[in-house]
Amino acid sequence: MEYGDFESFLKRMGQLPYAAMVREARAEAAQAELRRTQTVNGQSYAARIKNFLWFVEERKRPGSATAEDFYAYKPIAAALVASGDFKESVLEVFGRAL
Repeated sequence: MEYGDFESFLKRMGQLPYAAMVREARAEAAQAELRRTQTVNGQSYAARIKNFLWFVEERKRPGSATAEDFYAYKPIAAALVASGDFKESVLEVFGRAL
């Protein structure tokens, strides 16, 4: 995985249990803050990770997440539902997101 590749980051997160996901996302965000990596749609890699982290912790759409990023969280949320880490109701946020 190339550092700063958000799609690869999300794929990696989707393979982790909840606690490991949060731990790794926090570490990745900290590293991204130090590196001040590129921006996509006006958001830095660190900001995109923080939006994702906010979603998995709060189970709500982050206000600054792009629609594309937000909908990319859905397979991860579904995997967390399947593993019992999230309640199925978390998927409702994707139906009323925009």
